[in-house]
Amino acid sequence: MPEENIKTPKVFDALELAVQTTINTLFKPFDLAKWFAIGFCAWLAGFSRGGFTFGFPLNFEKSPSLPQQIDLNLPQLGFLGISIIFTIAVMSFGIWLLFLWLSCRGRFMFLDCVAKNRGLIKKQWSQFRQQANSLFLFKLVLTIGLSLFMAVIVLSSLVTADKFNISFSGDTSTSAKIAYAAWVFSVPSCFFIIFLIFFKFINDFVVALMYLHKLSVAAALRKFCGVLVKNKSAFALYLLFLMLINSAVLCILGIFFFFSFCCCCGGFVIVTLLAIPYISTVVLLPLIVFKRAFSLKFLSQLGSEYNVFLLAEEPIEKTDI
Repeated sequence: MPEENIKTPKVFDALELAVQTTINTLFKPFDLAKWFAIGFCAWLAGFSRGGFTFGFPLNFEKSPSLPQQIDLNLPQLGFLGISIIFTIAVMSFGIWLLFLWLSCRGRFMFLDCVAKNRGLIKKQWSQFRQQANSLFLFKLVLTIGLSLFMAVIVLSSLVTADKFNISFSGDTSTSAKIAYAAWVFSVPSCFFIIFLIFFKFINDFVVALMYLHKLSVAAALRKFCGVLVKNKSAFALYLLFLMLINSAVLCILGIFFFFSFCCCCGGFVIVTLLAIPYISTVVLLPLIVFKRAFSLKFLSQLGSEYNVFLLAEEPIEKTDI
């Protein structure tokens, strides 16, 4: 697309359009079967949500070095203990792979529901197989690479603390403690935040370009980076606005749960039901559809080449369940 035809997206315009899209998708007219179908696709799309947790031991006083800890602990576990840990690790990794694969397929299905105002499951499951597999492999490689990188940072932090005898309860100087704490927490946190932002752009915009133009994730990423460079401030404002929306939603849900417990005898039942992933997705579907429509409407302002809603002008089937 010629550079002069690419417009600057505006968050408030996208907000207004997203509200209208949410109303049209879920309430005009209201269709319970369509609601549950879109909810199922949204539930699949959210399968891989979660994060990494990293433990950083901060007290090394009177404790053996890292190699000594390994030498001391492994014999105590025994063959059976090591086998159990290995089996659990392999099973956990396998479950995570399954969830990631389902999530990649679900993201295209849910995007199609919002873009074309319909609730298809059977047809869309196979239609986006190629793009979903490309996204799955990309996320798999990237996540494993980041995990290895973070593991190197953690191990280097442990080795550094052991080498320089850093102890938070010993005689270590205050400056050394501060420097070590800054390294342990700041560096991994910065990389993790960058990773989250990158994946946010992948899920919100790159997936949309893959869907619209039938591209691989690499080709769609190159296309998106071209417009990101030209609209850095607009996309930064988009992220900021999403943070405000999420904060407001968390506050509202917190107030709702509080009054449910305090003023309603069935508050525990309500919270328990909402803890079930699919039920919570169906109940919160207007919010989920709004957030997806918001990202798509924001992207569509760049021009017709970035507008997935133009596909809705084709004759479409509303639901297949």
